[in-house]
Amino acid sequence: MKKSELKMMIREIVREEVRLGLKELLVDSKKSKRTEKKVEVPLTEKNVQIKKKHYVKNSVINDVLNETAVEGEWKKLQGDGPNVITEGTEPTLVSDNDPMSQLLNKDYRKVLESATHKSNQKHGVNN
Repeated sequence: MKKSELKMMIREIVREEVRLGLKELLVDSKKSKRTEKKVEVPLTEKNVQIKKKHYVKNSVINDVLNETAVEGEWKKLQGDGPNVITEGTEPTLVSDNDPMSQLLNKDYRKVLESATHKSNQKHGVNN
């Protein structure tokens, strides 16, 4: 038996086994769908289909924006900056001796100026 013949036989056997497995899965899923009981769900704001708005060209982003608009969790947000606090939470105060506080509150202007200067030198730009 040649190598190519063996490959073809293996392919045929695998195809047959996959077909049999798929048939069994389909039969099982059909049976389980039939046995499922339908439960009436009371109408709430979340169940009602709301007309979707078109915000951007990307359909995924549109879906997320529409979902956010429907759920209304954004109404709990306060403030208009990156340090938004939600209802029921208080900001955590960190001492000035904490290394993380020192890292976050450090003045990085000199570091940025130095990096800009090095970048300009590398690209041949004179200040």
